[in-house]
Amino acid sequence: MATLPSVVAAEKFWRGEDGAVGAILFSMAERAAIIGAALYLAGERKRLLRYTLAATLGIEAVVLTSVKLQMAE
Repeated sequence: MATLPSVVAAEKFWRGEDGAVGAILFSMAERAAIIGAALYLAGERKRLLRYTLAATLGIEAVVLTSVKLQMAE
């Protein structure tokens, strides 16, 4: 079954696998690049970094929580 890299990284994290934190950080960097580019194209210049980081961290929190809940089932 195909899944997103962020889900795979979160599963590794919750299983305590080696390299899990690095996988999460890499996934977050990829997501931040997408979000930052989209915000830039939408005209955001003044608070681009702040908004990019906030959106990236918010999404990662949801991914980690969702994966944890799914693994508990």
